[in-house]
Amino acid sequence: MTKPFALFVVLATNLAFAGIHDACHSEDRNARNFGVAYVGAILDLKRDEAVAGKSVYKMRSVNHEQAFMEVCGEIDRHPDLWDRPSREAIVFAVNSLWKNKN
Repeated sequence: MTKPFALFVVLATNLAFAGIHDACHSEDRNARNFGVAYVGAILDLKRDEAVAGKSVYKMRSVNHEQAFMEVCGEIDRHPDLWDRPSREAIVFAVNSLWKNKN
């Protein structure tokens, strides 16, 4: 996925409320595809963040589907995220799961 497309997905769906939590528990294929793509887009953007030449995130090699499942698990553990905008919930989960603590 290209960075401009990933950025568009993140910005275009910035106001989606509870979309990611619903996607985590939906049997609807379109909702799940949205969730996987959205998590993947944010993950792709975060993966390249660096401060003073040091990576901000320590991500093991996971595909977007695996990352989606881990993000869903993290969001499920934080009910206060369920009604937050999807982007906020995903960024919180990505930070909790993969952000370097140093």
